[in-house]
Amino acid sequence: ARARGGKTVRCARPGVAVAVATSGKREKSLRLLCAAGYDPGSFDAYVTAEDVVNPKPAPDLFLEAARRLGLTPRQCVVIEDAPSGVEAARRAGMACVAVVQTVPPDQLAGATRIVSCVDELGLEGLLQLARTGTEAGAKAYPEVRGKK
Repeated sequence: ARARGGKTVRCARPGVAVAVATSGKREKSLRLLCAAGYDPGSFDAYVTAEDVVNPKPAPDLFLEAARRLGLTPRQCVVIEDAPSGVEAARRAGMACVAVVQTVPPDQLAGATRIVSCVDELGLEGLLQLARTGTEAGAKAYPEVRGKK
């Protein structure tokens, strides 16, 4: 399924890969991406609940996405909006940016960084988290961690 005139999800930087790792089923998640105007074919990897044995908060989805991208967990940054996803990223050993959308920030406290919008970090901020890993990433942004 491709969205007509859909947005592509490519980073402006060569060598930066983008994956979807969703607890949803493939067919439904593809419909949602297309409805939002994204071209599912523009992702470098696409992992759904149907591709793994254990759902979030197990790390399986994120570890499979990293495997498909050819990356180690420490090279990855997860963008999440749910406590189970934040926990899955932590268990996978990946830095995690939690976006406050559906739950209060205190429920996302396990994330490396909590933001109201991913644009607060930008590509450079995400790359910094990927370079420094989970612990150093938390130290790089202490003013936001646990922000209420």
